[in-house]
Amino acid sequence: MNMRKLIISSLVFVLTFGVVAFVPEASAEETSADIKITLTAEEIEHMLKMNELKKSMFQEKRPSYETRPVPNSPAEYEKVIKMNDPVPAKIENEVRTTANIPWNLFTWGDIVVGYDSSGKNSVDYGTYRHGAMWHQDNNLLVSAHPETDTVRWEYQTAWNSTYEKAAALVVSSASMTNRKAATTYAAAQMGEEYNWRSPKNVAYEWYCTKLPWAGFKGRGYDIDANGGYWVTPDDIYYDNDTRVFFRR
Repeated sequence: MNMRKLIISSLVFVLTFGVVAFVPEASAEETSADIKITLTAEEIEHMLKMNELKKSMFQEKRPSYETRPVPNSPAEYEKVIKMNDPVPAKIENEVRTTANIPWNLFTWGDIVVGYDSSGKNSVDYGTYRHGAMWHQDNNLLVSAHPETDTVRWEYQTAWNSTYEKAAALVVSSASMTNRKAATTYAAAQMGEEYNWRSPKNVAYEWYCTKLPWAGFKGRGYDIDANGGYWVTPDDIYYDNDTRVFFRR
């Protein structure tokens, strides 16, 4: 049962029985654990092949830039957002590479994180500031962005041309079935509202990296490195369950 149905049911209960019903924010929401997934023989063969190729490309995770602190509440957000952001100047001094992200290696559940100096990022903290999740059937990325204020599809070409810094990640500890289920859950939120201030336990408002976090969380993998109020792209990048197979 999704949140809207839960709220409507609760209102009917109130009108019928004359009592006030408490509706928890997200406890009755479906999670990726409720999704039944099967993989075709072709999918399994392809994922196994790509897994081996990615393993040969695993890289050490570089230290993050010194950045303003990530807030742990909406109240802290108002203070931190006014602090100087040292990251843009550091990235401007780097030589931009035009190497394309190797999309041919991506399979269900792989995650890309990036930084865009034009300011069209989803979050305001860390080295990486936007993220998306690979949907293998559509060859597109699932994400959420303030540009459209919704969960949306994103294109490979936009990522190649927009983000000066990018890294490709695989949740290497997750099975192939769990990776597909996590992505299927994220894609099921298509059209839902974007809200960067949305806490992690609310399942009807989203931002870019909350989608893959929630998808994998429902399958038993918490890919938030610090377990804070929000899950930023850097949190996913530095989590122990993710491995880097490309970086520029």
